Amino acid sequence: MSARKSWDVERKPSARAAAPSRNVEMTRRAPTRAAAGRPPTRAAAPKARRERASPLRAKRKEKQKLLWILLAALFTVLFSVVIYVLWLPAFRVQAVDAEGPDPEGIAVVAKETLEGNQYLVLPRDSIFFIPERDIRARVLKAHPSVQAVSISATGLNSLHIKALTRISSFTWCGESVTMPADTCYEADAEGLVFAPQAVREATSTDLVATTTIVAAKKAAPSAESQLLVYGPLEYDSSENGASMIRAHVTYASALPGALKFVKAMRGLGADIGSVTLRGDEIDLHTKAGTRITYVIGKEGEAAILAATSFPGLKLNDGSIEYVDLRFQNKIYVKRTGQASAE
Repeated sequence: MSARKSWDVERKPSARAAAPSRNVEMTRRAPTRAAAGRPPTRAAAPKARRERASPLRAKRKEKQKLLWILLAALFTVLFSVVIYVLWLPAFRVQAVDAEGPDPEGIAVVAKETLEGNQYLVLPRDSIFFIPERDIRARVLKAHPSVQAVSISATGLNSLHIKALTRISSFTWCGESVTMPADTCYEADAEGLVFAPQAVREATSTDLVATTTIVAAKKAAPSAESQLLVYGPLEYDSSENGASMIRAHVTYASALPGALKFVKAMRGLGADIGSVTLRGDEIDLHTKAGTRITYVIGKEGEAAILAATSFPGLKLNDGSIEYVDLRFQNKIYVKRTGQASAE
């Protein structure tokens, strides 16, 4: 028993003493592997690449900056050369040739429009940048009798302007035959009053006298080719206030149908000399003073009624005051001192 206990005493200390030796050995081996050349960690590699790439990126930015500077300098030089060439007299309009009504006046208006510069640096009279829209607008405003304007270059320093005269479709002479204007005006198919034509000789109050026209500067066209029209006007306050020129004849949109109806009535023997536009009705006046009334848009029905009754009526001797074609299948005729339906 004593021998065994002694052995145990000796055994236990030896086992405890061996344990620290292994820990010491493991601790000593760890620095040995690290010192043997362990590879660097992955976190250090991107930083090294960024350090190597930063000089290349800086060089690339410098090249791009230099390129932009060269392009800006080249653009400035080219722009200066172009401006210099545009201001040379050889490429600027020196002469304007015009044709149409008042050629000299049209040429003067065009030259005034070409004065100065546009976009601050370009000359307005440069043959490469002609302000056609401005020239056309000013010519039309200064000359109401001009309907259209065409502009073309005939060389490096000359222009040709062709103005088309507005075609007169009828003559406006006042609001009504009982209140005629002192001066008649030419108007186009759209009802635009654009030029004075003639003055009225107001020597009597009867209808024949109010439709008698005396030429002011040129002879007025005959009633066969030019119809006298009466009706109210619509004025454009932005133009000339209450001036007749550039005013529009009210209800002028009804004139195409009225002109066809006038032609039909003349074919039936009625000597129509003038037309009065009023609301939705139109009055035709013969030179003898007879009034023929119908509704706008009902020209066909009115023509059929007229064809059945006009052969038996004396419309050109003043014996009939008016013929009313406004009612369906009925014609009302007023003669001197009486009214009857036929």
